Amino acid sequence: APPNVPFGSLSLVGRSRELQTIEPIIEHTRAGHGSCVMISGEAGIGKSRMVTEISARFLKRHDGLLLQGTCFEVDRDTAFVPIIELLSDRRLRADDAASPQVSSLLRELTAHPDQASGSIPSKRRISRLTAGVLLEQASTTPLLLVFEDLHWADDATLEVLPGLIQSLSGGPVMTLLTYRSDEVDGSLRHMLATLDRMRLTTEIQLGRLRKSEVDALLRDAFQQPYPVRGDFLDMIASLTDGNPFFIEEVLSALIADGDIYLLDGRWQRKETGDLRVPRSIHDAVAQRVRSLGDSAREVLSLASVTGRDFSFPVLQRLTGMDEDALIQSLRQLIDIQLIDERSDDHFSFRHALTRQSVYGDLLARERRRLHRAVADALEGIETGDREQRDSELAYHTERAGLWEKTMHYAVQAGDLAFARFAPRAAAEQYTRALNASEQLSHSPQPSLLWKRGKAYATLGRFELARLDFETMLAQVRRSRDTTMEWEALLELGALWTGRDYELADRYFQQSLSLARKIGDLPMIARSLVQIGHCQVNQELADEAEATLSDALKIFGETGDRTGEAEALDLLGVVADISGDIRLMNERYTVASERYRDLDDRMGMASVQSNMMMTAGGYSMFETISLAGGISVGRAVTMGRQVLDLVRGIDWSAGEAYANVTFAIHELSQGHLGFALHYARPALALAEEIEHQEWMTVSRMALGCLYAEMLDFRTASKHFEQAAVLADETGSRLWRLTATGFLATNRLQERMIDDAERLLAKFDARLAMNTIGERMVWMARTRLAMAQGDPAAALDIADRLLETARNCDGPQDIPVLAKVRGDVLIALRRFTDAGVVLDSAYLGASRRGLLLLQWKIHLSQARLLKEAGRQADIPAELRRARDVIDKLAGSLQDAGLREAFRQRALDEFPADADPSSTLTA
Repeated sequence: APPNVPFGSLSLVGRSRELQTIEPIIEHTRAGHGSCVMISGEAGIGKSRMVTEISARFLKRHDGLLLQGTCFEVDRDTAFVPIIELLSDRRLRADDAASPQVSSLLRELTAHPDQASGSIPSKRRISRLTAGVLLEQASTTPLLLVFEDLHWADDATLEVLPGLIQSLSGGPVMTLLTYRSDEVDGSLRHMLATLDRMRLTTEIQLGRLRKSEVDALLRDAFQQPYPVRGDFLDMIASLTDGNPFFIEEVLSALIADGDIYLLDGRWQRKETGDLRVPRSIHDAVAQRVRSLGDSAREVLSLASVTGRDFSFPVLQRLTGMDEDALIQSLRQLIDIQLIDERSDDHFSFRHALTRQSVYGDLLARERRRLHRAVADALEGIETGDREQRDSELAYHTERAGLWEKTMHYAVQAGDLAFARFAPRAAAEQYTRALNASEQLSHSPQPSLLWKRGKAYATLGRFELARLDFETMLAQVRRSRDTTMEWEALLELGALWTGRDYELADRYFQQSLSLARKIGDLPMIARSLVQIGHCQVNQELADEAEATLSDALKIFGETGDRTGEAEALDLLGVVADISGDIRLMNERYTVASERYRDLDDRMGMASVQSNMMMTAGGYSMFETISLAGGISVGRAVTMGRQVLDLVRGIDWSAGEAYANVTFAIHELSQGHLGFALHYARPALALAEEIEHQEWMTVSRMALGCLYAEMLDFRTASKHFEQAAVLADETGSRLWRLTATGFLATNRLQERMIDDAERLLAKFDARLAMNTIGERMVWMARTRLAMAQGDPAAALDIADRLLETARNCDGPQDIPVLAKVRGDVLIALRRFTDAGVVLDSAYLGASRRGLLLLQWKIHLSQARLLKEAGRQADIPAELRRARDVIDKLAGSLQDAGLREAFRQRALDEFPADADPSSTLTA
């Protein structure tokens, strides 16, 4: 059975600015100056957690003493409870001289059990005596005083505190006060105003966590290095409103119910419906509701049925109450912090869980009746936001069992959601419509299955999308609707791309035959585009060029600008795999402009991800010239824009690919930490949506990353899995590329026979036309060197340079130039080797390829050694060491940083004097 809670208390996130405010105050205390900090916020916002963090920092900085007094609701009528608790700490009596004073003071405090009996002078005396005891203690040990939950403090304590804080300002005493900002009554308000007038305090108001901070909290809770899945994050963030206590309670409830569970060392989750409100939150709401009158309770129940947000006109229509009476009831709900006023006519529950708690107390029959009433009320009121109105009506009519109306409003809301690139909302509405159809004993409409399938496909829900499209295909074949049959075949083929290209191609070929039978040119062109997509992944560059050009011609004749953009996009990919980056960028630029004009956000994101990678991604393009690519700065800006774009439209596959292309770009620039930051979530997201193509690319990116960190064993694991995935998808492009990487890595592990076996899978007469083919030949170059045949290695390297497109010299392909320089050293052609290595360094410097630069320095050091120029070697090694230190500094993980640095230094010549290579 899973544990009830997988974590202790949640970590502190989203409070860095507040902690920065605290740091100088803690230092101020060291200098003997008193200070007071007030921490405020709603219940559960993390005030106590903040106190714990500040206390830890204070005690670490000062070897001081922490004394705490906490207020409790049951003690509000008892005087001085928190002060008595603070002074009762045994550590205050450790000093024999202080013990009698403390005992005397405690007797005086406990002599007045109720507030009314204490006069103002005696309270001043209490303040003075307490300050004396504490300052005496502070003379030897800095003090941190904590008074928590002052919203429950007795009046006597609240009157004493300002004077006490003022008296303590002359010694090394830091005081922390916490209170709920939404429960400030007259006495506490007066005390806060007094402290404000006296200029004695710094106030820190804690707000709710932003969505990104909730993500960080969840990742830490589940020890997950990658971002949380979008729909789960949305659910937690919306339910809890970023309240840390609510987050912890909801997670605990999900685990206790088995909705989140541990499997094979990794946290998994079920699809969740309505969440059970945690008992602690339900009890807190019930306690507040008990104080309400009948009218306010009725309003609260109706509001909970209406939703998280509700309007005055709808509520008035439902209750039949006059304006004054309804205002009075709403005021009561505001006073007990259940709802907030948003504007003149709009209100909302303070928390989604508050609303759900109230809603959960209603009987099922009662809910159905109230939902019907809400639906009737909404239909009688016109609003400007049609999507919101249709969405609300779809929800309420479904809960009321009004199935015909549910279908009508859900389809309208789904269509509007999909049009504004909100696939999650669209899928929810189409599901609602299909459920209503089932309740009416109707067969599911093919058009609805098609729409929901597309929404699921965008979200990366492969199995759900496949089921919808296959059900649609079966239905339209029975009804002999050939147009919809063609649409279903096309969607199924698109769904299988990236998973099984052979199966995808079969679907596309069937769609093409059907389109020709129908005789519809635009349909023929769209099928051709998808067939071209499959040909690209089989590295059939010439065939793909012809197929896509035919499609582009038809689109031009029929004026289909969307089709033109898609054809140009894939023609850009053809140029990409052919190693013609200049032509690729020209085609992508035009395609991107077309996509932008059409507001096709998925198209724009895909094109720009590819363009960004070529700004420096030599790890994936080490055998071709990247001359003519976009600048590094533009690539970073583009990468961030693409990530914002794909997240904004909930495109999971697009987000996975954007992350991996960003990782490859960062790796090429030597930003190892950033590369890890993007590569890990790319793989996690691709695995979550079971997108095998992006799993393949993510594995290759991680393999390249670990290989550059010289962790060849880990790199091989990623390359091996990439090769297996490439075989499963049937992509020749990725099979060749993954094998090239794996063989190269095996050579680094000195597993020469294994590398030879891997490369022998491909014909010795393999062409050098595509990226995948060239990667295999690059690995063969290195294999020839490892086998002691530099002449064969030079022949391959020369042919790779000769067949490269847009290459004006070795400097345009610096990785290949570096390898060729090493071959020339082995052939003892030192002059030629020096020229080639200088070209390699020039190309690497122009493009900021730090990971290549330090290796070129080592090659130049070897050249110097072979040429007998021993005196120049230390300077070359120092340069290599400088670059290594810079690269290592990009890794945030200290273990990875030091491991990389040591492995890199181990690559230095065995007879090099380490002291001579140290950076000055």
